[in-house]
Amino acid sequence: MSMQNDITKAEGTKKATTDTQSDLGVGKMMTVDDNILLAQGHRPVLKRTFDLFGTIGLGFSITNSWLSYASCFGQSLLYGGPQATVFGLIVACFVQWLITLGLAEEASAFPSSGGQYHFTYAVAPKKHKRVAAFCVGVLSVVGWWVITCSGISNNVQSILGMVVFMNPNFEPKQWHSYLMYVGLIFLTLVPIFTIPQRHIGKWTQFCLVLSIAAFIVVTSVILAMCDEFNHPSIILKFDGTSGWPKGVAWIMSVGNAMYAFASLDAVIHVAEEMHHPGKEIPRAMNLTMIIGLVTSVPFILAMMFVIKDIDAVRTAALPSLEAFHQATGSKTTAIALQAILTIVFYC
Repeated sequence: MSMQNDITKAEGTKKATTDTQSDLGVGKMMTVDDNILLAQGHRPVLKRTFDLFGTIGLGFSITNSWLSYASCFGQSLLYGGPQATVFGLIVACFVQWLITLGLAEEASAFPSSGGQYHFTYAVAPKKHKRVAAFCVGVLSVVGWWVITCSGISNNVQSILGMVVFMNPNFEPKQWHSYLMYVGLIFLTLVPIFTIPQRHIGKWTQFCLVLSIAAFIVVTSVILAMCDEFNHPSIILKFDGTSGWPKGVAWIMSVGNAMYAFASLDAVIHVAEEMHHPGKEIPRAMNLTMIIGLVTSVPFILAMMFVIKDIDAVRTAALPSLEAFHQATGSKTTAIALQAILTIVFYC
């Protein structure tokens, strides 16, 4: 009887394996990662071409902490001056890190490209699973729309800001911004449709290296060309001009700095395109935060030390470009540095 039971179990296992392999496709071998995905109710259909380096590249090329903060630090200067600009960024980093740790834990337990809506479906009460997952999915889509629009908008502002900087008599119209915005959208689609799926990981690696190289170049140039530095105590100075009470202004500065660490969930959505996602995705998320911290903080510290007229930076149409000009004393160099930011931000 025991032998018959063993044979029955073996036949059942063989049939289940055959059925699964049939679903996956003839000749395709099952992996541990595929089994984990199947256990969550999903059939693996994507090729696993991302490694850890490529995944970090994807995460940081979207987050790009130092570049993102370069695009919005002028608002923090307005809220609370150098103090809120520097320390607000550090506080924002650790606030975002707490959120990242929670997402990383869920990504480790339920590795799926669905991300947040999948996590919600897995842990929500049975009665509310579908509604809760749908709502979270909609919010995620809207969030990605907003962050994508903001990135393109930043590039539009940067390009028009450089034009106005070189030609103060030029008055940009709304239709200029709109046409440039649409043009950048089409440019953004180029790598999506031209780079083969198997090479996307290499592209994201290139973007990571490009961003770090640009950080080194830009920071080194403004420090090397600046003829006079502010006293280190400037970063302790709170002199917001927004009119908000100090506490409120500080909180708003932290909220503004959170943009430097936005979209940390990006790597979650390639869980089905990489090996060992349960281990590698949390690593990629935390390493992205580390890279963001060690690039954005030195960059903004350098900016605070080289800015000669804070009020001029606050009121400038493009604060980063004004800061570069004050640091280098050269319009050509300032434009070149801003162009680097624009190109890398696009990538």
